Amino acid sequence: MTVRLATLTEADAEPTARWREAARANLRTPYVRSVEEQREFIRSLPAHRLEYRYWAVKAATTEKGTLRTVGIAGLSPIVWENGIAEISLVLNPAKIGTGLGGAAFALLLAEAFDHLRLEQAVAEVYVSNAALGFWAHEAEQRGAYRTVLPRRKFSGGAYHDAIYFSFARPA
Repeated sequence: MTVRLATLTEADAEPTARWREAARANLRTPYVRSVEEQREFIRSLPAHRLEYRYWAVKAATTEKGTLRTVGIAGLSPIVWENGIAEISLVLNPAKIGTGLGGAAFALLLAEAFDHLRLEQAVAEVYVSNAALGFWAHEAEQRGAYRTVLPRRKFSGGAYHDAIYFSFARPA
């Protein structure tokens, strides 16, 4: 399976806006971006590279090996003074459970630790998120620290706890 992180383009605005909307209950952002707002966000990325970095998750999804955007991954905000950033990972719902998330996550950590020289990459995942098992598995595999944060997300008429994961740069 070929997976890469690549520059987001305006062509990625429509699918990534749709996937973010489908994952709304799991997002830390309390609102959904329209396609035009997502397009403007993508256009503005170069001007904000000190604050955050986002990539298209590209994967070979056909027999010909053509790479197509299957998700969006990011580090935001990047706090350079403390060497820390929060992880963002949203996949096309049709691609969840195919191994693409794990591959994209490994690439995202490589960006954080090997290229940006950060010390910690963190994720806050709501217990109502169906991907919580994915995050728990990644945390177990990578020896991440985790703790429960009570009542962190209001969704579906109720407050939900979150698990805070902290992945450290490998020694």
